Amino acid sequence: MILNRNTLNGGAILLFLATMLSPILPGKGLQAQSTSNMERFDYNGSMLVRGFYTSRDLPLEKQTANLCPNPFQQNSSSGSGSSGNSSNSRCREERDFYTARFRLNFAFRPSNYVDVLYGLEVGHVEFGDSTTGDTGPGSGGTGSGSANLETRELRLKIHNEDDTLSFHAGIFPYGTPNGFVAATSGAGFYLDYAVPDWYSNFEVYYIKKEDQSRVDRDSNGFNDNNYKDVDVVLANWKYSGLPGYRSELYGLYRGDKRTEDESGNARDTSTLYWAGLFQRYRWGRFSFMLHLIGNWGHVYATAPEYPREDLLEGSSIFSLAQNAENFIPDQREKHAIAAGAGEAEIGFQITDDIKISAAVAGASGRRGVEPDGRSVDYRADQFHYASQAYQFSEIAVDSSGGYSLFALGDLTGLVVRGLRLEAQVFESVDTLIGYYSLHSFRTPTLDYNQFFTRFPGGKAPSSYFGQEINWKVNWRPFSDLTLSAYVAYFDAGDGYKVLRDVEYGDRALEILVSAEQTF
Repeated sequence: MILNRNTLNGGAILLFLATMLSPILPGKGLQAQSTSNMERFDYNGSMLVRGFYTSRDLPLEKQTANLCPNPFQQNSSSGSGSSGNSSNSRCREERDFYTARFRLNFAFRPSNYVDVLYGLEVGHVEFGDSTTGDTGPGSGGTGSGSANLETRELRLKIHNEDDTLSFHAGIFPYGTPNGFVAATSGAGFYLDYAVPDWYSNFEVYYIKKEDQSRVDRDSNGFNDNNYKDVDVVLANWKYSGLPGYRSELYGLYRGDKRTEDESGNARDTSTLYWAGLFQRYRWGRFSFMLHLIGNWGHVYATAPEYPREDLLEGSSIFSLAQNAENFIPDQREKHAIAAGAGEAEIGFQITDDIKISAAVAGASGRRGVEPDGRSVDYRADQFHYASQAYQFSEIAVDSSGGYSLFALGDLTGLVVRGLRLEAQVFESVDTLIGYYSLHSFRTPTLDYNQFFTRFPGGKAPSSYFGQEINWKVNWRPFSDLTLSAYVAYFDAGDGYKVLRDVEYGDRALEILVSAEQTF
């Protein structure tokens, strides 16, 4: 198990100091002293254990010459005892694995005006078959397969007696509604001001170091390699003045000025802005949610791009281009961004126990490459994120663990639609059945495929990426214990096969059982 020694020492010292700060009232016995200490201390947390079974013949990455041979030829030549389903590979796999995660949050109250909050997480600890990285907390979820102790929260809160105005400094989680643009933690400051008469809450965040563990797939705790030096400013206004209505208006700025990575190699920089409006309304048996997001700013590339550099390599044109780049060092090309994204859901409560809803979500941009072979990262309509963690389904657009075709809810260049049926079967048992279809915002091109080609198979470019079916059941035998299970099945369409250049295979199956105890 990998433990962050600084985190352990810091937590132990913080716990000791906070306990010593609790005043001992004169003339009172041990019972009064213990009661005073408990009034100044609180905690909560959860323990989650999950088991996954995954099976697929659908590659999760772009196919290469050695990635996915013809399974029919392979089976006929290798005999009946070597089925492709029995091995784990980048092409096909069938395996099971298990994860455990523990979270604990402490609150210390040295006075009526100051709180100290500390939160830690152990895991996700993955055990079982971890020979591949296509599933588990590295694909659909967060972190890596190794154990870790991570500081999730460590902040000082100074507030007035009514706790309507508070200032926070340290490490804390922050994000936008549903984690669509951002859902992470960082080190910095934020101000929280509640105005009960206006049914409003105002928040302003300034983040200097942002957690990149999900992007790096390396949750080793709060350290220099895990947290990147960026500037993030988030401001939002939350309003709930009407019955059944909740609204949030927010703006987010993220400036990444790091011109080199940890190895000293040049990298892109960016200055990006987001503005969003989130509304949720419930009237009688109807419910409605609308979330609209705009994305603007600039991305600065390390050097100008040239179409199909792999084809130009070795030619005189490519040599001249490289010489021009070397003659003018540190040149950076500016690309303007003007993109958009959104989600919406409308629901109807058929009876007290049955609800049906329809949802849609998407973001502008393109998946894959441009028709001329250039990278899509610098498209004007390419939607960008600030460490998002968005969940729409269990496989296609996923951030919870297991399979994920587009990890952490990356919807850029995609449109996903869904129908959900929710039912309360018994007092402690509920179920959800969902059907989803996935399309691309821009139709992928076949021009640069090696295997999935237009001829001679007669295939044509398609925007249809596939469909998915989910079935989930939750059972709460006790108020603080939840047992869950779900089955998710994805069937790929030609659009996904064009994107990954997949010649064989089209399915992915994921089964999960879990137990979560809160306290």
